[in-house]
Amino acid sequence: MKVLTDYKQLEGKTIAFAHMAQFADQITLVTTDDEVLMATFTQEYEDEFEIKVFNKYNVIYAINNDKYIREEFSKLGIFDLEEWKEEQEKKQRLERQNLKMIREMREREQYEKLKAKFESSK
Repeated sequence: MKVLTDYKQLEGKTIAFAHMAQFADQITLVTTDDEVLMATFTQEYEDEFEIKVFNKYNVIYAINNDKYIREEFSKLGIFDLEEWKEEQEKKQRLERQNLKMIREMREREQYEKLKAKFESSK
């Protein structure tokens, strides 16, 4: 799933799925290329309105909190939230392991320097 961050990126694309519930704040469009655009439309005054396009993290948050969208995306094979969460956890585990390994290497280097310094002064 690729998240589109500007409505102009939809130009020339074919829409495969659209969700614009009557009283919903959110508009969801999915292209045949599995690209997703989510936005909100707010009207301040009669002739003034604002469209806010979601970034990747807002899209993930919206999918997580909207059962219908989550199920539809899963049916279409666009995005599986559980699979994404598992992938993120795996990335975090690897990152923690790498950081731990780097920290241990630095500590070992520092230990060796201090050991050499204090053993040579005896």
